[in-house]
Amino acid sequence: MRVYCPGCDIRLEVDRDDFEARMECPKCNTTFLPRNVERVNPPPPKAVPRAKAIPRYMPRRKPPAAELPLVPIMAFGGALVVLLVIAIVTIATFKKNNEAKPNDVVAKKPVVTPPPQWPVNPPAPTPTPPAPKPETPINGGTPTPPPVTKPPESTVRPATPLELLFSQQVSDSPPPKMLATVMEKNKDTMPLTVPTFFSLRKAQQPANTPPPKFSKLTLEEVKAATVYIKVDAGEMSSTGSGFYIGAEGNNALVATNHHVIDAALSSRRFGNEKGAEKTPVISCVFNSGLPGYEWESTAKVTAFDPIADLAVLRLESPKRVPKPINPWATPKLTETMDVRICGFPFGSQLATSTDNPNISVGNGSISSLRLNKAGALEQVQISGALNPGNSGGPIVDKDGRLTGVAVATITGSGLGFAVPVNDLVGLLEGKILFTEFLPTGLEDGKSKFKVLVPIMDPRSQVRAVYLRYWAGNGLRPVPIKDARFGYQPIATPETQVNMILPNTNSALTMMTGDLKLSVEATEVMVQMGSENTEGFIAISAPVTYKLAKKDVENGSDARPFGDVFTPFNAKPDTMVVVRGRILGLENSRSQHQVLAVSDTNLKVSNDFRFYIDRATAGVLDEVDPEDQSKEVRLTCLIGRREPNGVTPVRVTRVDFLEEGNTVCHSTANVDKKNVLSELNRDPSAYAGKTLSVEANAVPMTKQTATSDTFRVLFESLRKPRNLDFVTAKGLNEKIASEKLKTNGVYKVRLAVTIGDKLNIADQSMKVTVTKIEILDPKDNTVIKTIE
Repeated sequence: MRVYCPGCDIRLEVDRDDFEARMECPKCNTTFLPRNVERVNPPPPKAVPRAKAIPRYMPRRKPPAAELPLVPIMAFGGALVVLLVIAIVTIATFKKNNEAKPNDVVAKKPVVTPPPQWPVNPPAPTPTPPAPKPETPINGGTPTPPPVTKPPESTVRPATPLELLFSQQVSDSPPPKMLATVMEKNKDTMPLTVPTFFSLRKAQQPANTPPPKFSKLTLEEVKAATVYIKVDAGEMSSTGSGFYIGAEGNNALVATNHHVIDAALSSRRFGNEKGAEKTPVISCVFNSGLPGYEWESTAKVTAFDPIADLAVLRLESPKRVPKPINPWATPKLTETMDVRICGFPFGSQLATSTDNPNISVGNGSISSLRLNKAGALEQVQISGALNPGNSGGPIVDKDGRLTGVAVATITGSGLGFAVPVNDLVGLLEGKILFTEFLPTGLEDGKSKFKVLVPIMDPRSQVRAVYLRYWAGNGLRPVPIKDARFGYQPIATPETQVNMILPNTNSALTMMTGDLKLSVEATEVMVQMGSENTEGFIAISAPVTYKLAKKDVENGSDARPFGDVFTPFNAKPDTMVVVRGRILGLENSRSQHQVLAVSDTNLKVSNDFRFYIDRATAGVLDEVDPEDQSKEVRLTCLIGRREPNGVTPVRVTRVDFLEEGNTVCHSTANVDKKNVLSELNRDPSAYAGKTLSVEANAVPMTKQTATSDTFRVLFESLRKPRNLDFVTAKGLNEKIASEKLKTNGVYKVRLAVTIGDKLNIADQSMKVTVTKIEILDPKDNTVIKTIE
């Protein structure tokens, strides 16, 4: 390569490898950088150790006369050579500039640095390297500016604030623990069950008192009081039976099973399912199937008892009502007693003259009176024709008196079961559903508890509820039965806790109280009592609990929702723990799902949008219905504000809180032994496998015979959101042939085959059911196999 010396202006030859090093002029001894001097021709084939001086102007040798005719040809050839040399130089220069040296960094694509892990601190600003100064020649001259490096243009779309939010690694933030005393009962311990006031009245009557006279009902009157019930709740729509039990003011009351109308209660849990976007509707049809006499009215649920499987519906200002089937007019039950089974088996499948079916009446007898461990009647066993659709219908004696409420049947056995009438009477008089004792800590030598007593009282019959207890480590009191109250009190009034009854018109009321026990006590005996508006007192049998000290999770670290989620207080890239409520969850299978969140007073913020990942959303599908409306402890990561002014917030953990501020359910504590739960949260991990899954299922629907869709449910009656269950070829026809109850929920064990990969369109996994085993819910024995 040839360059000029800036000192004496002679032309020098320089090896290309020495182009980036200083050199010395052999004539004037000036040192300079060749890169600051104009480049001319490419270097010679071989390097020279030192530049050799060449005169600036050299005399040209004139060609001989004989060579003159070749000048045009040589000029043309020289031009080609010059063009070829320029091309070679250009290619070589480009290649050298793009060759990576050991310390070079090749930026083919922009490197996206992942956000820092929590806790996030603002990063220190990276010092910007100073721009290179122009190189000034030693002997003067104009400085040559440094080369300008143009960054490569990126074709990668920048990550959105939501994507950056979910790309961050976050640590789990479990609730704080406190040392507290917990109550533990044995597996065989009976719940606190308060006797009905009706049963106490009967027990207080003298032995020779004649039974009260009730007007008999004819078969036609019983048929007129039996009601066909329809529940329109999208995919969970169902039908069943019920019966008119009397009037309350201008309203009519209809009794049925809880599972008949449960679809209306569960279809809006944590957001709507497909086909259930509208509000569920319950309809009661009187004189069903009789043209000209049939009439229909909508109803609302006014009371329910999921444990006894009972519900009471209210019809506002009905057109006309028949004679009621009086729950208080019951005969004494005995084995072999003849009964009549009234209802609407198989629902609309037996409809002829109208869209609704005619009533069916079957004959049967009482074959067994099943008692619980406390000696109370728990179930009436019927020998006779009970079929799917009879659920909730009346079972009466030959005089039309109620003997039970049809609830279940064993297919093909000829046996059915009924709920005792006393359970229905207790629900109408005001019934304590269950009692919970929530530990709230230790203070001043006392173990503190919050007592929760939910009571269903649709007719406002209960005036007061109280708790009596004995606590110690010695001889326990002896329970004593008493016909006046059920049981005698086990302790003095000094050990009585009066429950606080809130002022509300709701049929379901939560009564609360505070219980304090000595920290030295090792066990406690508790007893629940209630008093009605007539002054009758009913007292339960005492129940014994063991006392043990344990660490209990609580929500004491949760900050008020409004203190955090205001634009001024919310700091991006920080973790916060707040207290609020979940209003709903998006029915979606996307990676980032919208979670509707509010403060404890149901007030929402329009400046923030909350998201949850798909796996955690799947865990919320399993939350018990009783827990879904409770306050929650939310662990959140705050993102950066989006262009539309809304700040995304990532919810990483949800802890559901009891009224005593203790954690009752958490999305972090999943049952890893539950195959259905694990499959729903991470379907890809099971791709291509064959599994055995236990779950609830609805094998028979209106579409079973024509569709391969198979409905699987958690205990919460929610579908696994990330899974699509279908039946193997020919299995749906076999299901239809079994004549199962339409939309009936069965406990099943399924043999399934998992798909090979997720559906690209909606990110769901296909699960094929190849075998169905219907299980007995009590002992998991196989009742029926379909394959």
